Amino acid sequence: MALQKKPKGGELRTDEKMRNKRISSKRDSKQRPYAVIKNVFKSGHTRLTTSKEIR
Repeated sequence: MALQKKPKGGELRTDEKMRNKRISSKRDSKQRPYAVIKNVFKSGHTRLTTSKEIR
């Protein structure tokens, strides 16, 4: 499920805003534990430096 994007120079309709809010509330309850775990174990971005493709 993807959020509805606002059109350029326009606004979302009321039903689109409500749909986005429902999706956000469901998504937030599932993503929050992962954010806490990443913060506790300090596992942010990792840079790969051993690949031959990196110059």
